[in-house]
Amino acid sequence: MDEFVAYQEWTRYKVSVDSGWHATKQPDHTHSFEIDAPLKGIAAYDKIGSDYNYMITRYADALLMYAEALMVLGQKDEAAGYVNQVRARVSMVPVTAADLNIDRILHERRMELAFEGHRYFDLVRTGKAIEYISAELMSNCDYEKRTFRTEPIPEYQLILPIPVAEIEKDQTLTQNPGY
Repeated sequence: MDEFVAYQEWTRYKVSVDSGWHATKQPDHTHSFEIDAPLKGIAAYDKIGSDYNYMITRYADALLMYAEALMVLGQKDEAAGYVNQVRARVSMVPVTAADLNIDRILHERRMELAFEGHRYFDLVRTGKAIEYISAELMSNCDYEKRTFRTEPIPEYQLILPIPVAEIEKDQTLTQNPGY
């Protein structure tokens, strides 16, 4: 939410996020319009779930992944073209090749793919996870008025432990460091 406000990304905000009242007229936390069932007819869903399907991979995701790969390869002009394809569909100002770096690509992915489950993996893949996640955890949390950590997260926490059952099945497996 803070990044939508800081960058005044109102176009993407309005189609991606609801931070007010839920259809049940109860206060709700921030949630995504993209993964919620349409409000019309939501009352018809029973308490054990719905048959509402939503996309988990979008063309914008593929375009931004490709732009990232091109940027890393030093082909910033071509990468900017793919980022601008995503931005143009909602009449956003185009970016230039000079604007592109890994942080800008991460920002574009964060704003475009908000609440779609990509952010953590984007940060780990780009080597930015400890920097970004630690900064958030070590800052005062606005809505809880507290700080969650005083030190950066350890690198081993970026990977999950191998389940003990899997290690017992295959004795050649060794547990990931830190677990």
